[in-house]
Amino acid sequence: MGERAWSVMSIRSQHACRSGVLSIVDSGGSAHAGGSGRVGGVSSHPSEVKQGAPEVEVRLEVGGEALDLVLRSLRTQDDYEQCESLESATWGQRYVVPASLVTVTQKIGGVSAGAFDPEGRMVGLVFGLTGWRDGRRVHWSHMLAVTEEMRGCGVGRELKLFQRQVVEAQGISTILWTYDPLVARNAHLNINRLGARPVEYLEDFYGPGSDSDLHRGLGTDRFVVEWPLAGTPAVMGVDPSGWGSVPSANTDVAGAPLSGDFEVVATERARVEIPADIQRAKLIAEDVGRHWRFCTRRALKEYFSLGYRVVGFDRGRASGRCFYLLRQTETR
Repeated sequence: MGERAWSVMSIRSQHACRSGVLSIVDSGGSAHAGGSGRVGGVSSHPSEVKQGAPEVEVRLEVGGEALDLVLRSLRTQDDYEQCESLESATWGQRYVVPASLVTVTQKIGGVSAGAFDPEGRMVGLVFGLTGWRDGRRVHWSHMLAVTEEMRGCGVGRELKLFQRQVVEAQGISTILWTYDPLVARNAHLNINRLGARPVEYLEDFYGPGSDSDLHRGLGTDRFVVEWPLAGTPAVMGVDPSGWGSVPSANTDVAGAPLSGDFEVVATERARVEIPADIQRAKLIAEDVGRHWRFCTRRALKEYFSLGYRVVGFDRGRASGRCFYLLRQTETR
C-alpha cells in the first residue's frame, strides 16, 4: 500500500554490499553485454528495451560472496503466488494486491516485476500502475518489498531502476510513489540515492494503521515523491555539510521532539529532524512514535504551505541525527 516498507529500502555501505550488471535480455531473448551506458543495473538507453519487459541480471556482493539475481516481469502462476507471499510477509494479508489485479495492470502499462535468486525464489518485488495526474500520464509505484535477509543489499534500488527503464520506454516522464517521512532509510534511498523529491505531504493517507504492527502508534502519513525520468538519475541531494548552523524546526537541542503548539519559523533554509530508526524509537515508550509524528507533521505541512520544498536529506552518520533539508522556492 504505497511504497510503505520501512525496512525494505535500506542501503548498506559499499564495502558490505556491491552490485553490478551482467546483462540485459529482452523479451525476444537477445542479450546486451553489461558495461558502459548502465545506470545502477539497468541500461540508460531506452532503445535497448524492446516490446515487452527486459530481463536484467545483477550480481550483488553479500557478506563477501557473490549472488546473481535476475530482475524480470512476473509471468507465471508461481511468480504471482510468490508476489502475494512477499507482500503478506511485509505488510500483512490485508494489504496484499490480488494476483488477478496484478495481471490486469500488466496489460495496461503497469509494472509488476521481481528479483529472483538462482533457485527461482523471489527476493524482491516492485509493483506500479500507470494513469493520469494533473493532466499528464504518470506511473505510480505502489509497492516495493524485499525479503528480510536481503534487505540492505541494494535489491530495492535495482528494482527501482529496472522499473524506471520499463516506464521510460513507454514514453512516460515521471514516476511517483509514497513513503513514510519518518523512515530515515527510505528518505536516504529516495532522495540521496535515487534523486526523487517530495512534492506533497498526505496525512493518514492509508487510514489510522491501527491494524498493523508497522503503523501502530504512527498512523500512515506519507510523502508523495516525484522522480523525473529525463537524463541520468541523480545520486544525492544538496551537500548537508553547510547546514549544521540551521536550527531544527521540530526538536530541541538534544534532539527530542517538540510537543504542543510550537512555532514554525520561516527562514531561508530549514531543517526538520526525524529519528534514525522510528521503529526502534517506538520501543522506548508507546507515545514516542506519536510525538515524532506530531512534530514532523506540523513542521513539514507548515513549510510546504509556505512554499518550501525538500532539497536534500542529511543522514547524519557521525551525529546519529537525521534531517530533511528545506529551502523556500515559492513565496506565498
